[in-house]
Amino acid sequence: LGIGGNVKTQTNAEYKTIVNKIAGKLNPKSAEAFYNQKIVEIDNEIKNTVDKKALADLEAKKKLTIEVRDANTKIPSNFSSEAKEQSLDLLIEKQNIQNQISGKDSNLVTDERTKISEINDQLSTIAATEKVTQNVLKAGKPLADVKIEVARSDQDAKDLAGKNSIALDND
Repeated sequence: LGIGGNVKTQTNAEYKTIVNKIAGKLNPKSAEAFYNQKIVEIDNEIKNTVDKKALADLEAKKKLTIEVRDANTKIPSNFSSEAKEQSLDLLIEKQNIQNQISGKDSNLVTDERTKISEINDQLSTIAATEKVTQNVLKAGKPLADVKIEVARSDQDAKDLAGKNSIALDND
C-alpha cells in the first residue's frame, strides 16, 4: 500500500498524523497524487468490508483524506513543512466550521464566525512569519561562503585587515 501503510488497520489518529505529515513533506502535485491514491485504496477497502464499524472508520478516513487534499492545494508550495502542517490543520478546521454554518442565519452563528476570524488571523500570522523567514534565508545566502576570522588582539586585527584589504576605524 506504499507510504502510510494499511489504511484499514490504522487508528484514525495515526492516519490523520500520516496524511498531515505527507502534506508538509511533499510538493503539492506529489501530495495530491498520494491523496488520490489513498482515496482509491480506501474505496477498495470499503467495497470489501461488511463490518459497520469498520465501514464507518473507513468513511471517516476517506473524508479526512479529501479534506487534507483539498486544504493542501490552498497552501503556498514555498512554505516550510511546519508552516504547511499548521496551515493545514487550521484550513480544515475553518472548512468544517464553514460547512456547519452554511445556510444558517449569520446572527445565530456568531461564535462560529468569531472562530473563523481567529483562524484567519492565525493563517495571516503564519504567512507573515514565512515571508520574514524566507527573506532572512535569502539575505543569509550571500554570507554562506564568507570566511570569518577572529582577531585575538589589536595587532592581530590590524594584520588581518591589511591582509584582506579592509580599512579599520581608528577609535
